Amino acid sequence: MGISLVAAGIGLLFFLAAIVFLLTNKIQPIATISLISGALVEVISGVNFYFH
Repeated sequence: MGISLVAAGIGLLFFLAAIVFLLTNKIQPIATISLISGALVEVISGVNFYFH
């Protein structure tokens, strides 16, 4: 369960980083990559939660 929580936290950090990049620097490619990475990590952690 600890690994799932860490993965969920990392995904949340990617989402927050995407929001910060979009609001402060208007650098859309970096925000898009961060958003996709965060979504992927959240899916992986969700599947991990489901199986445990």
